Amino acid sequence: MAFEEFVKLSESGEKFALFIATMDTHHPNGHLSKKCSNKSYGDGNNSILNTVLCSDRLVSDFLIKILNSKYYDNTVIAISSDHLAMRNTATHILEKIDNRRNLFALIDKDLSPKGKEDKEATPFDVGATVLGRLGIHVSLGLGRNLIKEESLTLDFQDIDEKIKSWRRDLLSYWDFPKVASKDHIEIEGGEISISGEKMSLPVLLK
Repeated sequence: MAFEEFVKLSESGEKFALFIATMDTHHPNGHLSKKCSNKSYGDGNNSILNTVLCSDRLVSDFLIKILNSKYYDNTVIAISSDHLAMRNTATHILEKIDNRRNLFALIDKDLSPKGKEDKEATPFDVGATVLGRLGIHVSLGLGRNLIKEESLTLDFQDIDEKIKSWRRDLLSYWDFPKVASKDHIEIEGGEISISGEKMSLPVLLK
């Protein structure tokens, strides 16, 4: 279905972004696809490992279809994990691995092949790096384009602790104002201002 959507969007001639999330490897046991019911990892007793093997094959098959399609030359593929594996039926194996990391990979015919590049970075850098490959060169919040510059994480001794110290400020971006009878509300030029805090229209006020 994802490949059919990719072809349909490519044939439209319009620029597009297609996002696909793989949920089959979700902890704790995974959810094995019917396509892999006859394949297993090792003796098949570890459900999450069976699912990882299956997901790896399905994602690979999907990527190969894109790479072999006539639309690949105009396509940038980004592969990224959202977090490290949480407690699952393979945790006892994962705990023996030092320095586990998230994955971020770009597949792009115009990008010189460098193989694996060991570079300090955070998931914040993924968006800015992908946008950079699309010709939009920006610093995106705490994210930096890893192809052109270093990650902001190198400016701090412990980026995790720094982010924790910014918690209140970061959460304030999702803190919408509460409207009380004493508040001054003004609408002008496509913006609504509630006691000095401005938002672009359209806005739903509850």
